Amino acid sequence: MTFRVMTFNIRGAIPHRDGSNAWEHRAPLTLSLIERTAPDLIDFQELMNGNLETYQKHLSMYQWVLGPPTMDETRKNYNAIFWKPSSLDMLSSGGFWLSPTPEQWSRGWGSAYVRAVTWAHFRLREMNREFCHINAHLYSVSEEARQQGCLLILERLASLHLDHLPLVLTGDFNVPTEVDALMLSIDPSITNACYRLFLDQGFVDTYHAGSKQETKTDLTYHAFEGGHFSPAFRCDWILTRNETCSFKIHSCEILYDAAPPIYPSDHYPVLTEVALIS
Repeated sequence: MTFRVMTFNIRGAIPHRDGSNAWEHRAPLTLSLIERTAPDLIDFQELMNGNLETYQKHLSMYQWVLGPPTMDETRKNYNAIFWKPSSLDMLSSGGFWLSPTPEQWSRGWGSAYVRAVTWAHFRLREMNREFCHINAHLYSVSEEARQQGCLLILERLASLHLDHLPLVLTGDFNVPTEVDALMLSIDPSITNACYRLFLDQGFVDTYHAGSKQETKTDLTYHAFEGGHFSPAFRCDWILTRNETCSFKIHSCEILYDAAPPIYPSDHYPVLTEVALIS
């Protein structure tokens, strides 16, 4: 049995922001995209109350947890996890902030905004197999904050006694998988160290495992410019790691649904189809 996992930085619903791409214009596109692809598990980053109100009304087939609030006190965001109870049982969930004090609302390592992780422990109903799931959103500017955040994710997995389970790690990591000269000319401090760290820890990039060959035009962040955005890079990832059971990757796609000049978000979502086997 396979199941589908989506990661989607939805860009929060802030009134009077984004012009033609304000939430009231984007919302129907996001709904049709989700209905078309029917993911069993959806991870949103930057979800705000306005987004949630839309999904509460139209996505009744899902349950959700919001996780710890992020960003700042005036415009709280959530790394929310939505799942279909027809496919998955949620056994437990929680979250922590990406800072030296992860149990309390806090920033860390030069980050201007609060960032957090939401996690959930699921059972795949038909197969009676369990896995751990993590939804992360790293800071967009400080390389130190990103790297320390990744190290904290790995540390907390062990302290929560979740590191023995097969793991799906998704999110907006705000860095590319590969760094080229154009990126370095814009930001000399940028690296792909976070991506390499997870691969070195046994994670698999489902985009590559799903037989995709990376090209210089692959992008997930596009700032409402679509394929015209430069430099193109893939910063929204779905990674897996095997432990007691193994993930078999069937496919992974960047979803380019749009009705220009309107886009579902300033990020394209990513969808992978996986199986959990002995």
